[in-house]
Amino acid sequence: MTIILTLLVFYSITFAIKETGLLNRPRIWIIGLHPFFYELLSCWYCTGFWAGLLTYLLFFDVFHWREFLIYGLAGAVWSLIMNSLMDKLNK
Repeated sequence: MTIILTLLVFYSITFAIKETGLLNRPRIWIIGLHPFFYELLSCWYCTGFWAGLLTYLLFFDVFHWREFLIYGLAGAVWSLIMNSLMDKLNK
C-alpha cells in the first residue's frame, strides 16, 4: 500500500506544480527568475524529480542521502511515465 501511495504522491505533486492554476502564480514567478528555472519546471521528468525529493521529505523523519536521491529519481521516472500514459489516454 505504501508503494501505491508514494507513486500517487509523486504524480500528484508534479501535476500540481505543472498543470494546476493553484500554483500558477508562484510557478510563473520562479520561472521568471532565470531561464534555468524554466527548464526545471517545464518538463515532467525534471519536475517529477523535485516532487520525488519533496515526497521523501514528507514521508521520512530521518534523512539519508541515498534514499533522498532514489526518491527524486523514482519521482522523475514515474511522472514521465504517467504523463506519457495520460497523453495516450487523452488522444
